[in-house]
Amino acid sequence: MTNPLWAIAGLLTITSLLINTFALTYIAHKKIEEIELLLNNCDFVKGNTAIYSHAGLPGKAIRLCMIAGMLSTPIFYIRRKLANPSDIKNFPRRTRQILLFFWYYLLTSTLSLIILGSIVKYLDPQ
Repeated sequence: MTNPLWAIAGLLTITSLLINTFALTYIAHKKIEEIELLLNNCDFVKGNTAIYSHAGLPGKAIRLCMIAGMLSTPIFYIRRKLANPSDIKNFPRRTRQILLFFWYYLLTSTLSLIILGSIVKYLDPQ
């Protein structure tokens, strides 16, 4: 049987992940077109918009997360000619900070859920 402390940690991790997912989905629903206009010279954004524009709200969330990933490692995309350096340089600082905060928060929450699940399953803490 799992220790109640691990159950509470799991509940907090899942709650954190859900809150972050809802926040990113809300931002995607309200702001994705505006964000994509700021990056209109990036081939990566154009391609993702073409692929996911008919996918509804999940497509908007995917496009936003891909943009956040691009903003977190811009050199990777610039070297491969998928992103325009001037678009990334001129991207609003506050919007970038918000996107990157939720992006890193999502990655951290997901990683902590995987680690917690592995601990509970394989190490059987008592």
